[in-house]
Amino acid sequence: MVALLVTNLILVEHGGFFQMALVAQGTFYAAAGAASLVPKGSLLSRILEAAKTFVVVNVAIALAWVKYLQGRPILRGLRQNDKHRYHAPDDVIQTFSPV
Repeated sequence: MVALLVTNLILVEHGGFFQMALVAQGTFYAAAGAASLVPKGSLLSRILEAAKTFVVVNVAIALAWVKYLQGRPILRGLRQNDKHRYHAPDDVIQTFSPV
């Protein structure tokens, strides 16, 4: 999403399509930000919550990639002696590190 925003900012001077794409992306981010301001239960709030959920999930994915590339543990709070409770294999419990 960040790459798309940067690309749109660079290409905005090359035509109407890129201008429309930047406006649409900005509108989408504004909708995601406004989700908390709209009263719950209405159709508008459900649409805005969908935009907010999409943005939050993408931020979580980006943060997971950063943690993975840094070699930090992906599973947090799972102790070594708890692996039998969750039927997790040994390699899942260990810290992931990039190849």
